[in-house]
Amino acid sequence: MSNLQAQGFEQGSLSVSPGVNIGGLGFYGSGTGLPIVASGEYGILDVLGAGPYIGFVNYNFGSGASKYSYRFITVGVRGDFHYTKLLEELLESNLNSDKLDLYVALLLGYQTASYSGPDGSVFRGAFSNRGNSGLAVGGRFYFSEKLAVYAEVGRILYGSLNLGLTLKLK
Repeated sequence: MSNLQAQGFEQGSLSVSPGVNIGGLGFYGSGTGLPIVASGEYGILDVLGAGPYIGFVNYNFGSGASKYSYRFITVGVRGDFHYTKLLEELLESNLNSDKLDLYVALLLGYQTASYSGPDGSVFRGAFSNRGNSGLAVGGRFYFSEKLAVYAEVGRILYGSLNLGLTLKLK
């Protein structure tokens, strides 16, 4: 294994990825709350990784006597198929897989929802505890052997876009 390959995804690697989720839950009107997300990944094979994920957001709406909020906590597992090196072989081209890591992610988990607000608001029950799943296409760009930025697009936790950092521990 070359030193360059050690920077990209590989079997036996271990990483953590904190970030934020953008794209909203589909609430109408104005509200505040930035979803915080984090995941871990262990390289099972050179093209397959798996690990836990967690997300948290508290959306606040209204003002004065009409103030209410939803709090969501989501936990689950994810599996990632890393295809940069396969794409390089297929295209017979160098996509810089030592720095670029492209993948598809499948997420399966459970979301808890809680509500606080004025008596019987019309939004009560709009969201509830439930199982959830997601599918995303993502990519990481490594600035160094241990640090990358990442972006994921698709049906992910609370919105359609995750942005953050990846720290490679092993």
